Amino acid sequence: LFRRPLTDQEVSRYADYAMSVAGRSDFAQGIKWATVGLIQSPHSFYRSELGEEQDGTVRLTQFELATELAYVYGGTTPDAELLRKAEAGELSSTEALKAEAVRQLDRTVAIGGAVGKWRALDSFFEEWLEYRRVVGQSRDVAPEFATDLSQRMVIETRAFLINLMLGDKGTVQDLMKAPYT
Repeated sequence: LFRRPLTDQEVSRYADYAMSVAGRSDFAQGIKWATVGLIQSPHSFYRSELGEEQDGTVRLTQFELATELAYVYGGTTPDAELLRKAEAGELSSTEALKAEAVRQLDRTVAIGGAVGKWRALDSFFEEWLEYRRVVGQSRDVAPEFATDLSQRMVIETRAFLINLMLGDKGTVQDLMKAPYT
């Protein structure tokens, strides 16, 4: 639920709360209200990116990296394998992060097919490049822009990205320097 193990303090707090409620009613009510507390926790709603100080810099924790990888490349919460890698501290190298990003994309394909893989990438590029912002814009000199042209610009951008990232397996350099659209 928190995309990381609970701390000993958290386990104690929720267990104490469950027992307190159970003492006033029954065990089922204690579990129910402890579960409600877990679900309403900010750790359940928000993805932590606070990191930890290391060598004078702040770096994301292994669980924060796992969560970021899962959401960016898979569009969902970390799976058991990714959480295991985070707990073991296996997400420290660039190579491990790249391999996990590929695994998350492959996992997306297994769940949603090639379309699922593209949706995860499309969400990433749409947020990063904000290419959908042209939709609904108007230009005095080209009234058709708001209806037809802006939609075609989005379609062209998506087609370029699909071709580059899934077809040609391009790099970020290719994305920035491609001599075609």
